[in-house]
Amino acid sequence: SSLQLFQADHNSIVSSYKVTPYMKDFGEIHEFVAPCLSLESILNKYSIETLDLLKLDIEGLEYDIIESLLPTAINKVKRFLIEFHHNNDCKVEKLTNKLKENGFSVKVFNPSSK
Repeated sequence: SSLQLFQADHNSIVSSYKVTPYMKDFGEIHEFVAPCLSLESILNKYSIETLDLLKLDIEGLEYDIIESLLPTAINKVKRFLIEFHHNNDCKVEKLTNKLKENGFSVKVFNPSSK
């Protein structure tokens, strides 16, 4: 499948699945389509039985990824390290609950709540 993404003109690391006010500070916004693979398809293609660590820093799409994981894939991951973005509608709580339901212990660090 594929995913529609947006990238700022003057900073190639400023990208997201939706246009944010922050992005507009870096010039014109360009739209592009990126090919995507599911975690399940990658695990199957390369015959991966166990992942020691899965790090997700994907600008808000972490919620969709975790929600879509099948038990066969989530059970192959020993640890997740996830940077959360766009936490509205209690998304972090829903995501951490799914991880807990699948046997993970969860620690949430929020640098803005000191």
